[in-house]
Amino acid sequence: MVDWLTGPMADVDDTGTGEITAFAPALAIAVLTAAWRTGAAPAEIAGRVGLAAEALADPVRRVPHALLCRCWSTLAAESDDFGLQAARLSASGRRSLVDVAMMSARDIHGALATFVRFQRWMHDGAEHRLRVEADVATLQFGLVRGYRLPAVLWDFLTAMAVLRVQSLTRVMPLAVRLPRAEHEDAAGARALFAAPVTYAAAAPTVVWPRSALARPLAARDDALHELLARQLEVALELPPATESRLAVEADAIVAAVQRSLATDLLRGDVAMTAVARRLGTSPRSLQRRLQQHGTTFQAELDGVRRALAQRLMAEPGASAKAVAYAVGFSELSAFTRAFRRWTGRTPSAFARDGAI
Repeated sequence: MVDWLTGPMADVDDTGTGEITAFAPALAIAVLTAAWRTGAAPAEIAGRVGLAAEALADPVRRVPHALLCRCWSTLAAESDDFGLQAARLSASGRRSLVDVAMMSARDIHGALATFVRFQRWMHDGAEHRLRVEADVATLQFGLVRGYRLPAVLWDFLTAMAVLRVQSLTRVMPLAVRLPRAEHEDAAGARALFAAPVTYAAAAPTVVWPRSALARPLAARDDALHELLARQLEVALELPPATESRLAVEADAIVAAVQRSLATDLLRGDVAMTAVARRLGTSPRSLQRRLQQHGTTFQAELDGVRRALAQRLMAEPGASAKAVAYAVGFSELSAFTRAFRRWTGRTPSAFARDGAI
């Protein structure tokens, strides 16, 4: 299992050391939300918490972590759902460079992996983790040890993740967990998340069905995504992410194996040694890293075979024998047993009745 490596999360870090910084527009989000709730002018709200106008107007300015926490805590002091409201107001508003990079990714998995990889653009101390298991994908938020965020900011970040994914493909989460007491308007919180909400959790977490990760994004733009990724890598001093260098992004290992298998399966070359070599690692290291994500090489091979077999059997005039050979079965009987295990139907019944 994955070691989440998250630190304490309950209270505000008020050291004021300025050791880590956050994206200045996060202050503007809090000010604009408070202005919307109270009807006061944003400049007046900013003055109440000692913010200068230039701190809100500069799109690339960084601000101390302690200032971010104090600002949000002060403005949300009398509003139990302040973070959720801020997310509602921000979801369709101005987007950051990371937001645009997420939107231009190929699918939901790519969008979430982009968010995790470039999280330090938003906050120097962010330590969010994406874990992909057999049936679910889990995004857990965290900070480096020694730093904390107020509950209102965890509310905001969690709600933004849910709303962003929902806006991209209308995918709803299976569950949401928050490290705080139950909202005064618990029904309103459940309505926003469109999922059961667990309180007093160890860390803010969103769980989606794993099947949703492959949902393609309408705004996919490979060239734009590549360009933005390179800009963010330079800005954050990150090494280029390539599938041949697994170390640069551990959370991409499952997707990298799946892509390799999807191509190699049709070539009949899906041995773990061959896949590991193409991904620039050893079979033992590959298996260990897959196990860290709650899966195995055989489980991923089985999943790719199942998806390809179902897609091929849905084609008009599909031959079960030909599909069996295409997905790596030497015997039709073995393929039929596997297909029945996957779908509850024989290949011929699936082809006749369709995927319904």
